[in-house]
Amino acid sequence: MKFSFPLPTEWSERGICEFLQFRKSEDKHFECKAFLNFDWKLKCDAEGYGLKALADKPFHSDKPAKSFLAYRVIESIIAFANADGGLLFLGVAEPRTDLPPIPSIPIMSSSRGMNFLITGIEADGIGCTDGEVNEDEYKRKLQDIIFPQPQKPQEFIEKRLVNGQISTLKRSIKFPVAYRKDLIEDVRLIPFFSGSCQQKTIAILIIKSSPEPVVIEEFIEGHPNYLVEKLFKRLAFNNTDTYMGKELRRYLDDLRTGRKMIPPVK
Repeated sequence: MKFSFPLPTEWSERGICEFLQFRKSEDKHFECKAFLNFDWKLKCDAEGYGLKALADKPFHSDKPAKSFLAYRVIESIIAFANADGGLLFLGVAEPRTDLPPIPSIPIMSSSRGMNFLITGIEADGIGCTDGEVNEDEYKRKLQDIIFPQPQKPQEFIEKRLVNGQISTLKRSIKFPVAYRKDLIEDVRLIPFFSGSCQQKTIAILIIKSSPEPVVIEEFIEGHPNYLVEKLFKRLAFNNTDTYMGKELRRYLDDLRTGRKMIPPVK
């Protein structure tokens, strides 16, 4: 299948390194997520407050399918599907200066700057046994996580620390039939090895453009009968826009009539 975006020259550690080395940041057809279940910021915050149990297991939910981070991955898949498609790298992060360094394998650019970090999917604990990823098991579980049952509200949980206290935010999302499993053309798992021979695996999702708009329904906590329709779309550079309300109606009308679609007002 031909895609409107560049792919790595080869699906290997060397090929992915070359792909990342020539990119200074995420772009319209490429995005990365450090983790799908494990939250490094939550871990660092918990350690700062002396919350050992949370620091040892910095997960938003005991079930990865309910994790806020899983929802953020789904948002990205939908945004690519509502545009031209793209590549979503799991287990890869951009460097941050606001948090302690995360254990990772750095990817250096040709100018010797640090562009990306290989954080690995192992910390998520999905499809892993003794810290090693079973490819078939991972792909099976990943599919279950990122493709909830359509037309049925799915709860996602986000944990935050406020003055040392754990605060929980819940959101309920209903996904349309248009959010189908075949929007993912393929999932490639690529192992990386550091100088200490520590293996970190990344997962690359190849996402196709959807033939029809993918619009989700978000139910507001405490108001089960009140919902907000949203459409995510990947735009130029590394921007993802969200269409809601009148802007969403106008976008869908323009899509049906073939008129030029205007990005939502910020």
